[in-house]
Amino acid sequence: MMLLNALILIPCLLGQGVPSAFDALVERLDSQQWSERELATYELAHVGSGITKEQIEFRLDAGGLTLEQVVRLLRAIEIRLLHSPRGAVGIQMAIRQPGDDEPDGVRIRAVIPNMPAEGLIEVGDVITHIDGVRLRNQEDLAMVVQRHWPGDPLPFRVLRPSVAQDGSLGELVEVTFDLTLGSTEQLKESSSSLQIRDPDMAARVKYVNALQQRFGPVPTRVAKPVAVITVPIADAGFDPVLAGVLQQLAAIESGNYPATLEAVRANWLRSIDRTEALLADPDLQPEIRDQLVIRLTRLQEIYRDTKP
Repeated sequence: MMLLNALILIPCLLGQGVPSAFDALVERLDSQQWSERELATYELAHVGSGITKEQIEFRLDAGGLTLEQVVRLLRAIEIRLLHSPRGAVGIQMAIRQPGDDEPDGVRIRAVIPNMPAEGLIEVGDVITHIDGVRLRNQEDLAMVVQRHWPGDPLPFRVLRPSVAQDGSLGELVEVTFDLTLGSTEQLKESSSSLQIRDPDMAARVKYVNALQQRFGPVPTRVAKPVAVITVPIADAGFDPVLAGVLQQLAAIESGNYPATLEAVRANWLRSIDRTEALLADPDLQPEIRDQLVIRLTRLQEIYRDTKP
C-alpha cells in the first residue's frame, strides 16, 4: 500500500510548478491588461480549446480565484453554451402522423443545399441512429445533434428504399456513413424560414443560471453604483451579469478601472444584444424569461444613463 501511494504521489510532485494550458488561461483572466483578459475569456469559451465545461465548473468549485476570474469563467460558460453556433445537419424532417406504419426514426422531407447532408442523405431516407443513439422522433434527432459542435464527425445509420431495375422503389436497406456537422449559423443563412430545433436550450440556460447563482458575486461584494444609476445594487445581486456591470461602473467612477467608459459601454451593448437574442427563444422557461427581461431593462437603463 505504501508503494502504491508513493507511485501515485510521484506524478503529482513532478507536475507541480508546471501550469497546464487551462491554468495559464485562468491566470490571464486576471491580467492587468483588459484586452488580455478579453482574449483569455473567449479562448476558454471556444469549444476548440479542448477545455470542458466540467473543468471550468471544477475550477470554480476549487476556489482561490479573484472576483474578475470568477465572473469571466462564468462568462466563458455562458458564451459557449448559449451563444456559440451548434451542430447542424441540413435536413427538413417529415412530421410523423399518428398511426403511420413506418419504422422508428426520422423520415427526410428535404435536403438543404450546401449543408453537410447534401450528397449523403436523400429524400425518403429514415434516420434511425446518430452516434449510436436510436432515434424515435424529431426531438431525439435534434437533441443528439445539438449536443455536438460544428466540425464533429458523427456516424449515421439510415434506412433507404432500394431501387429496382425498372426504377421502382423496393424494400428498405440500411446505409451507414459518417457525417461532419455544419453549424446552426450556416443553417440560418441557408433558409430564413427554417425553424431550428434546439430542445436542449432550456436545460443549458438552467445550467448556466445555476452556475451563476452558485458562484456569481454576491451583493455585499459589489461596490455602490454612481448616482446616475436608478437601479439599487441589491436588486441586481441575483444576476452576476448586472452585478459585474455595476462593479465595473463603480470602479470607473473611482478611477480604479483600466478601461475607459467608452470601451466598457461597447461591452454592455453586446450584453444587451445577447440578452435580446436569448429572449427570442420561444421555448424559454417563464421564470428565466422574467429574469432576462429584468436584466435587459436594467442594462438598457445603465447604457442610456452613462451616455457621454
